[in-house]
Amino acid sequence: MPDSAAAASPQARTIVIVHGLWMTGAVFALQRAQLVRRGYRVRTFNYSSLRKGLDEIASQLERFIGALEMPGLHLVGHSLGGLVVMHTLALFPQLPIGRVVLLGCPLAGSRAVQYLARSPAGRVLVGRALREWLPERAVAVADAFEVGMIAGTRRFGAGMLLVPLPTPNDGAVCLDETRLPGLRDHVTLPLTHSGLILSSRAALEIDHFLEHGHFAHA
Repeated sequence: MPDSAAAASPQARTIVIVHGLWMTGAVFALQRAQLVRRGYRVRTFNYSSLRKGLDEIASQLERFIGALEMPGLHLVGHSLGGLVVMHTLALFPQLPIGRVVLLGCPLAGSRAVQYLARSPAGRVLVGRALREWLPERAVAVADAFEVGMIAGTRRFGAGMLLVPLPTPNDGAVCLDETRLPGLRDHVTLPLTHSGLILSSRAALEIDHFLEHGHFAHA
């Protein structure tokens, strides 16, 4: 996706956005525009969320970040994209990253993935990377980097039709799955899993954390 207005100011703060399962960076068009208006230069990292494993995706993200040559850039990851971010920082802790915001990311593991992975069809549906996630890998990353989590609590979406999930959840990820020791801050919003990448309130919280190291809790 072209940067357009995001590239207008050479001094603009930079964010790399990492999408989730079954998606591309295009789904962030609205939130990207909101962040651009707040003065950020925004890049989107695209990858195959079904066919590739976490190590391969992480290596691609590491090269993508390195090619930008922008020390101190921030990372924003939605769902599986947040796991990709955390896995990348676990493998490449030397990356010159500023702060990290995760959106609806099942750091503690995913009941939905465990449930679907019981069948061959379900394993195809969730892909390789989600099934390879190891929650313990994120603990050291949360200790070494400033990581904040925005979690949704509005239960709506395709996930609730496929998988029986305890409440509260956002239709795909349970609230307790978004918690991890070492997170700098954690905020909940009345949003669905997809709503986290559309909401202006989420964009406000992203901006606040990247600026101050904690959420506004507005």
